[in-house]
Amino acid sequence: MAVFAVNILGRSDEPTGRAEVMVAEDEQGLRREFSAFLTAASEVIITADPRRVEAELVANGWAPPEITEGSRLRLYRCTALPGWNASENLALPV
Repeated sequence: MAVFAVNILGRSDEPTGRAEVMVAEDEQGLRREFSAFLTAASEVIITADPRRVEAELVANGWAPPEITEGSRLRLYRCTALPGWNASENLALPV
């Protein structure tokens, strides 16, 4: 079962915004392989639930990376969702 770390550094409509997803087989491997990223990040979400990964990214205007079963240890950089606008999307009820 994969473990994910989501690091969101601002929304996709912000000039310096970016989002990254790290994938590993377990939390120990995640911390070992990505310790520099995890230490430098201000707020990282660690979860085994891919739906939470997607929800966190989409809420901030980021397209979730294509992660399939058996994806190897990897760092994914996310791209902005086309046409996403914070003022419109943040006002929607959850």
